Amino acid sequence: MSNEEKKILLSGESDRRVRALVTDGNMRAVAVCAREIVSELGRRHGLDDTQMQRMGEALIAALLVATSVKEGERLNLNIQSSGQLRQVIVDVDHAANIRGYPIVHNFEEGDLADLNEDRGPWGTGILSFLKTQVTEGKQPYIGSVPLATGFLAKDATYYLLQSEQIASAVGISVLVEGGTVKSANGFLLQMMPGASEGEIESIESKLVESNHLTEKLERSQSPAEILGQLLDDCTFHLVGEESVQWFCNCSSDRVSRAIRLLGEKEIRSILSEEGEAKTHCEFCLQEYTVSEAELKSFLG
Repeated sequence: MSNEEKKILLSGESDRRVRALVTDGNMRAVAVCAREIVSELGRRHGLDDTQMQRMGEALIAALLVATSVKEGERLNLNIQSSGQLRQVIVDVDHAANIRGYPIVHNFEEGDLADLNEDRGPWGTGILSFLKTQVTEGKQPYIGSVPLATGFLAKDATYYLLQSEQIASAVGISVLVEGGTVKSANGFLLQMMPGASEGEIESIESKLVESNHLTEKLERSQSPAEILGQLLDDCTFHLVGEESVQWFCNCSSDRVSRAIRLLGEKEIRSILSEEGEAKTHCEFCLQEYTVSEAELKSFLG
């Protein structure tokens, strides 16, 4: 299998992202459905229902915020949390090609009950977004905020307000029962430059209603249905739609280059102790082996 063939691991028929503008042009909306990808990622990483729910929330948050990246740019979401998932890494591009992996906490029985008593399920921690620029001379941009509430939708809303100065409302709903992802949906509403005070108050009211809207998300079957519920009192038009695809650009060539960069001392140590190098991709769990002959070739 070639590297290009293995980049797309899953392209679910129902996994879509839709972008729209309200007709007056002062509000943009994004809706996402990603049930199949959340299900497959959870299966590969052996996640239980709660862990799969948290991972799905992170994937959807990244897909929503990534609508601001341009062609050739990438967005990296990094959550460090005291919740069930100690850390989550998600990588997504402008075309909704996404990958991610979790690092799970090993809690003793009863720890989670104490942890979540006064906060949302993500607990305390840091939410960061890294946007990589491909234009020569441009530096990556990173913005971070504390997990202020422990509810990812609310904390993503807080991030957009604090780091990007954009009045926004985010809603995320992932429903998992008995190992099956029933729904994995989300929305983002944002005011555009030039919005009036009345329009800003409108999106603020949507934010207040977001808990109620999130309940509706569980029953939505498509991004278009989500937009219809969000913008039922507005005229809007679609400006873009993408298939959400799970990709991974790992390859044997990348692994070989990474090992070569370890340096002669470390490579000789691997040869003497193991005889070959074995590793795996954190994102898709693909296993790779670098043979003894190839390791020796790195030494010149």
